[in-house]
Amino acid sequence: MRLTPRRLLTAAALGAFAVALLGLLTKSRRRPAILPRSAGRYPIVLDVECRLLDADRVGRGKTLNISAAGILFKANLQLPIGGVVELSIKWPFRPQNRGLILFMRGRVVRVDPDTGAVAIKAEYHQFRLEPFDGVTGTAVA
Repeated sequence: MRLTPRRLLTAAALGAFAVALLGLLTKSRRRPAILPRSAGRYPIVLDVECRLLDADRVGRGKTLNISAAGILFKANLQLPIGGVVELSIKWPFRPQNRGLILFMRGRVVRVDPDTGAVAIKAEYHQFRLEPFDGVTGTAVA
């Protein structure tokens, strides 16, 4: 793929968004009493893999939005309120031509019965790079 100024700008913007989100995720979660939410939401659709830890069930889906406090997504797996979930979200920014994964662990706090959307309150997060194949120079899935 040839890097055009537009692609460079897009990659830079996605990288800046990832850094900003990481900064938001690491800040204090205190919120003033007058604000209904502790963090702004970023509407972004990304692939997500979820795993319910208690039952060791795995599902796939798409994010609807992400905030410093958690994530809203749809998945092909029914999740109980209060269940502990691990999420792996494929990030669109690819540093050093490797895949970037946002790993998150949290609890299910809400399930919308009409849309099936699941809200997770984040308790832990970490950005991880996919393993790198030194022979072909590409990320290993």
